[in-house]
Amino acid sequence: MARARRTSAALVVPLALAHLACRGRHRPELPDAAVTASASPDAGAPSVPTPPSPPPAAWCFTARALADVRALDARGDVWSVRGAQLTDETHQTTVTLASEIPCFERGLWAMEFQRDGSAFLLADSRFYVRPDARAAFSVTPLCTDVKGAPWSRRSAGGWSFVSHRNAAIEPTLMLTRVPAADVGWFAVTGLDPSTHSAVLDGNDAFLALSQGEHLMFVDRANVVAGAVLDARNDTFDGLTRSAAGIVAWHDEGTRRVVVFSEAAAGPFTRVEGARPSQSPARAVLRIDLARFVAVTDREVQLSNDRGAHFHTVLTLPPDADAHALERPSLGWLGGSTLSLAVRGGVASERCP
Repeated sequence: MARARRTSAALVVPLALAHLACRGRHRPELPDAAVTASASPDAGAPSVPTPPSPPPAAWCFTARALADVRALDARGDVWSVRGAQLTDETHQTTVTLASEIPCFERGLWAMEFQRDGSAFLLADSRFYVRPDARAAFSVTPLCTDVKGAPWSRRSAGGWSFVSHRNAAIEPTLMLTRVPAADVGWFAVTGLDPSTHSAVLDGNDAFLALSQGEHLMFVDRANVVAGAVLDARNDTFDGLTRSAAGIVAWHDEGTRRVVVFSEAAAGPFTRVEGARPSQSPARAVLRIDLARFVAVTDREVQLSNDRGAHFHTVLTLPPDADAHALERPSLGWLGGSTLSLAVRGGVASERCP
């Protein structure tokens, strides 16, 4: 049963931007599945019963050779990286990424394609960018162990990135105005030393998660920062970004809490819903206005009712690779089929 609740936007409190730390660690008891609906802060919202949505159709999984990371671009083509080899699997072409000195902290892999053809790649924690679909990926001098989407193409030109070389140095927001991003980087602010996830936007604003801390919002242009009110005092498991928006989530028992927005600056909506298994989500991504997809170690789960109820649409067989569903990337296979590119293949809502 889902209940509509009063909305709340981000609580923005002026802070020094050098170090952000909000010390509230209490996690409140969660009510039954509830959705924070969009309304003015002064308007009351009556409780409206929401029945569970019908279970969605089962998805199909097409296994492929295990990759370090796999993603779908804006045209629906599938890309993968294995070591230094970047492959367009749809057109069967492979190039070797430019090399750099290995990062101190290694092991983070991620790839994201934008609608304008630009793209971002973390290959073993080394940051690469592509300014458009015709260009090659350029290697940068930056590394990170910060998860989420700690990168963005800047509206003012150039790129932004949360760099974190090792535990002895705090994560740092870095900017460059150089299109190739190979030089010209400079530091503008430090983040809390325990920051483990971040999402940047094109205006140098960002959301960040620190160990045991609140979901924080920072707007450098307006020199303000603060906790996201809809996050309350929850400790979240991670942050994701898709074309439909940004999601912070955490699982507790049979419930899943999702706080989402279309932009880092909000407004934010909180959903407290039901999930079908005890396995925690590795990622929760927003598909569109009504749908979310969650990925656990063995399952893909879909919600058609704004996160109030998740249903299992894919379960890996017992003999499947334990890493098959890691590092999911949301997209549209062939430009039309809702899909997740993962290390072990592609999961799709429609079977080939």
